[in-house]
Amino acid sequence: MKHEESEYYGSVQTLAGHMVDKLEKNSHKGRWENLNPIEAFKLLLKESAELLEAVHNGYSVMEVWREAADVANFALMMAENYEKKYEANRAATCGVNENKLDSMGREPGHPHYGVPF
Repeated sequence: MKHEESEYYGSVQTLAGHMVDKLEKNSHKGRWENLNPIEAFKLLLKESAELLEAVHNGYSVMEVWREAADVANFALMMAENYEKKYEANRAATCGVNENKLDSMGREPGHPHYGVPF
């Protein structure tokens, strides 16, 4: 199935649009390559609390989308930084024997190696 055919596509596109808006609004802060994962997670939790407050207190729909975008952006930052670190570590160790990857493409030693999710 193509992503565009998914019943979730419209919702994801709406959120992605708000994410880009928020990233552009804060572009003066620079990118996040050096953002410590613990600090990023603390910020994600803070933004999650703001999202809950917005929903619980009846903020506008637009404000709820913006808070959701903040949460998603910190998750994006954490995932992207992890990916870059993982790939750098993998390159530094000259790769891995591809025959040892599990069904999800994980290497032995990964905390979820062999787990089908």
